[in-house]
Amino acid sequence: MRAVAQHPRQPEPSYEEPGFNPVQREALAVVINELRREFVDDIERMQQRILQTMARMVLPGEIAEQKVCGLSDHIALMERQIERRLAKAITDKSVIDLPRGFWKRSDAA
Repeated sequence: MRAVAQHPRQPEPSYEEPGFNPVQREALAVVINELRREFVDDIERMQQRILQTMARMVLPGEIAEQKVCGLSDHIALMERQIERRLAKAITDKSVIDLPRGFWKRSDAA
């Protein structure tokens, strides 16, 4: 007869938490809290970088918009000055004598 090799007896499965002693639990809590703090700090740094990048991207557009508004205002002022001077020139016979129909658009153009 052959002898059947017996396997060493394995412990029964336990549903209790694996045993960390209080020192190990405290060390794990410290490490987890440090990682959590680093993670939050990294997120805040990334948010600041994104905001700074957005500000750098928006600023040229804002400046251009201000310049366009300024130019539009300047053009409007110039148009009013031209209109006033032309109105004055038309009514003042000593300034200029325009031929009849001068303001009518010719079809030859």
